[in-house]
Amino acid sequence: MKSFATQFEPYMQQFLEETKAPGMAVAVVSRNEVVYARGFGVRDRDTGAAVTPETIFGVASVSKSFTCLAIMQLALAGKLSPDDPVQKYLPAFDLPGGGGGRVTIHHLMTHAAGMPPLPALNYSIRGNTPKDPEESVEAQRPGLDASPETHGEKQSEQPGEAHESKVSGKGEPREKSFPRIDDFDQLIGYIRTGDYKVLGEPGQYVSYSNDCYGLLGAIIEKVSGRRFEDYMEENVLAPLEMGRSMYDLSDLQGFDNVTSLYIKDGEEVKHKRHWQVAPPFTACGWLKSTVLDLANYLRMYLGKGSWNGKQILSPDGIERMIHPHAPYSRDRKYCYGFTRLDDYHGVTLIEHSGSLRGVASNIGFIPEKGLGVAVLSNLTGTPSSRAWLAAVNLLLGLPVETPRSVYKKEAWPPEDVAEYAGTFKSGEGVTLKLSVKDGSLVATVDKKEYEVKRDSEDLGTLHLNGQDSEVRFLRDGDGRIWAVGWGGRIIRKTSG
Repeated sequence: MKSFATQFEPYMQQFLEETKAPGMAVAVVSRNEVVYARGFGVRDRDTGAAVTPETIFGVASVSKSFTCLAIMQLALAGKLSPDDPVQKYLPAFDLPGGGGGRVTIHHLMTHAAGMPPLPALNYSIRGNTPKDPEESVEAQRPGLDASPETHGEKQSEQPGEAHESKVSGKGEPREKSFPRIDDFDQLIGYIRTGDYKVLGEPGQYVSYSNDCYGLLGAIIEKVSGRRFEDYMEENVLAPLEMGRSMYDLSDLQGFDNVTSLYIKDGEEVKHKRHWQVAPPFTACGWLKSTVLDLANYLRMYLGKGSWNGKQILSPDGIERMIHPHAPYSRDRKYCYGFTRLDDYHGVTLIEHSGSLRGVASNIGFIPEKGLGVAVLSNLTGTPSSRAWLAAVNLLLGLPVETPRSVYKKEAWPPEDVAEYAGTFKSGEGVTLKLSVKDGSLVATVDKKEYEVKRDSEDLGTLHLNGQDSEVRFLRDGDGRIWAVGWGGRIIRKTSG
């Protein structure tokens, strides 16, 4: 690992300068040991306290594979099957207009229940997270972290579709009202009665859905008879000796060496006091951990479910976890809580990333090489997947900036480009505006413009955060574009 460190550490120092991330931690594992672990930068800018491999960060959507692991444990114990209908365990679950009876646990695990991006997570965060003193009612909503490998949460400080309330007696507008989503019952009720159209039949479309994973947490509670957090502690975290990992925010208070949280406001990096809280969404992204604890988790996968003499999940269960269940992008498939890229220079990349306030994460492994990498950052929007891939590239003997996928990046045919223009909006608060300027297709994202290059029919890419991000156009039966696939989500066309 000496040669790895010699190349990787200068890259990381430059990476922190470029991204303005206050601090990051990285670990590399083999099947038998941690072969590299180091912190970069600081966990707190005010005190200058350094990040170490033991620093506790949020991991956001990296949590999703933990949730799927629990589902597979319960499946192998004969307590459920991924092919069971969700209503078998959550009878109140349904979709607007019906159809929820056809949704299975497998559909939830692969983001294929038919739900579009919804504002439920943002509502829950807003209703349960203490507000920093400097925050206003109309605090800026950061846009989607559109790194092509980021499959985490829409990063909203406020819900994407709040509703205006009545004017107060003094003529001052009240804070916008929004549904309370504080528990599983309220989440299920919102999904059942919400004002939205499903994308299609269960299994027809894959659109990244934190709501799906919130429901998986409810199923784990129902089937196990335990609080989700307690089940995960007893059956996953404790057996893996992840002693500095937890879901309950109250448990975090007893630990030292915990990172502070940072976001970007324009080009300025700002400190945020409070961890985001969204009780019914714990299963989708609320684990806190360290790169050393995540090293144990990755070694379990490399050991086909075995770690330190304990069988956490059977080899068959691990194979089902990383099976390419559903198409996710041009080259990648979605597994259970992971994405899979086959034939990356002769090997397979299994990974997942995540993003929340003060969190940017990416973990994954290379089964053929018996190697895994964990990357954590304390700044929202840090392209941790780039740092992860840089480490993987060096381990494979590739140039450090080798991309996951290569796209053609051609000009759109002049006679076709206009039909791709339009505005696309999601319930999470994401807006993607596409327009034609001087014959080129241009995307406006968070008030910045990016040219969209053509790869193939109905597939383009734009370059964000140092990576290519796919924009996939979906057509209806009449050949009209009705949505785009972007950032893992299917986002409907609203005008143009």
